[in-house]
Amino acid sequence: MVEQSAEYNIRTGAQAYSETEVSSIAVDKTSRLNVGLVGGLGISLPRSFGQVFLDGRYHHGLMNRNKNNGRQAYQHGYSANLGVLFSLH
Repeated sequence: MVEQSAEYNIRTGAQAYSETEVSSIAVDKTSRLNVGLVGGLGISLPRSFGQVFLDGRYHHGLMNRNKNNGRQAYQHGYSANLGVLFSLH
């Protein structure tokens, strides 16, 4: 698919036209379902206004997300969270 665009610069009056070939990932070639394992560690420090926490997590996907017979694609990722917990009453 080719996408066409036109631009006009108000200050200089220059016009530009471009064509860009757009490629997309076919949704039917990836699995929408993933099952995985999550593990993490955290720490919480009590303060006068509540608790400050810091934690980290790792997610490891167990299912092959690629439906093609060729390459395997497993999803995995890291996350870190920093926040404050406080009571509403």
